[in-house]
Amino acid sequence: MNDMDDAHINATLHSLYWHAGGRKTAGVTAMLRRIVDAGSNLQRLRAFPADFEDIVLALLARDSLMLDEEFRQDLLELACEACHARLATCLLAGELALTTENAALCMAIALRHGHVALLDCLLNAGVSVHGSDASGTPMLSHAIATGNSAAIERLIASGARPDAQGHALATAAIHGDAELLQMCLAHGASQQALDDAFAMAVAAQQPDAMAILLNAGASAEAALQQARQRGDEDASVLIRAALFAQGNYDQLLSPEEIRVAALALQTPAALDKMP
Repeated sequence: MNDMDDAHINATLHSLYWHAGGRKTAGVTAMLRRIVDAGSNLQRLRAFPADFEDIVLALLARDSLMLDEEFRQDLLELACEACHARLATCLLAGELALTTENAALCMAIALRHGHVALLDCLLNAGVSVHGSDASGTPMLSHAIATGNSAAIERLIASGARPDAQGHALATAAIHGDAELLQMCLAHGASQQALDDAFAMAVAAQQPDAMAILLNAGASAEAALQQARQRGDEDASVLIRAALFAQGNYDQLLSPEEIRVAALALQTPAALDKMP
């Protein structure tokens, strides 16, 4: 890599720099900064050549780049997005001071793009599987959302567990993954987490997940009430069908509905039965 031709490096970077909107003459570091800033868009355009990682590694080996902490972090995020494991390893082996937030962001990026090969690089560098991104979403939830079983298994093997707040349970419910739902439930879930996950399963139209959650003790009352308030008859029918299949007839009508029905009848017998 150290023997990579300067002309090839400059021509490649200049082409990418141009794609990234750069027009003024710039040095290697300035061009690469612009390229990294536009990295996601360049990847969507499939503009990166196959040897881009080798080019950056060659520049790093020559100490040709002026890397401050922010630029190094941005370059690491690009490596995680593009699955440049050698580049990520090189950057992590340097003097990069990863904050908890930056570490979680890097792992979330790798998980979202399905780059399991990068997980070992990040874990070996001390990135925690227990971290959460800026929105509070845990790493395991990111892995579940991708449906990547290898990533999920790798995180669990490294100590990741479903969170007490129920993020992972809700994510599994949205995707209707019965195995992952059972795994999350095996680690315990609060009533609120069960009810929230049930509502998510309803919204995602996942009847099998709804059944599993009802069996685990989820209440359909809040989700059914919300569906009625929205006038969402499809959701109401889906919930009623799930409750009927489970034999949870007591949840098919809320106390308020029984009260309204009794008042409408205006009979002593009905009023006596009001809760």
